[in-house]
Amino acid sequence: MPSLGTFADAWTAGFPLVFVGEGLDTISVRPQRGTALIQARRALFAEKIRCAHEAGAEFTIVFNHQNNDETILMAGTDFSAVPALSINQNAGETRASLLQNQSDITAKISLNTASIEFNVPDTLICEQVGPQLDTAHTHRGGLRIALLSSRGYPSTLQTTNAADTAGLQPYIYGPSNTSSNPT
Repeated sequence: MPSLGTFADAWTAGFPLVFVGEGLDTISVRPQRGTALIQARRALFAEKIRCAHEAGAEFTIVFNHQNNDETILMAGTDFSAVPALSINQNAGETRASLLQNQSDITAKISLNTASIEFNVPDTLICEQVGPQLDTAHTHRGGLRIALLSSRGYPSTLQTTNAADTAGLQPYIYGPSNTSSNPT
């Protein structure tokens, strides 16, 4: 599950996975150009992600320290410097245990993406856009919707969240959306 903060917009390369324990201020094992596997406990998610980034991590994987198979949504990570993913306690402890005996494990972010590209033949001066989307996804909180400009600047229309119902059909994303019906 992605955090509510920085999210990878494309697949990442495979980076070495390094277990950094609770990932607090002084990380003794440096995940330079790697992925930090962090146990969630005692500190804010954003602080753990910051420490891992400063130690050189390309992205982080945080695992819950309780509740076995529960995956938690990492709040408070809106402005994290690197992408962060959340996995459950069982998955995290299994990976940490594997890393004790095998140091060549890698991790990468793989995304299920949908992409629509269109060219605008003439120069436009545009203050805002209001894309209308129809999705068949039954868990709208699992969707992250972003626009990417021709210069590569992303604009996030919807972040991942805890919503567990289907979204409105159709839905227009815009600054003053008061209705799901096009006008």
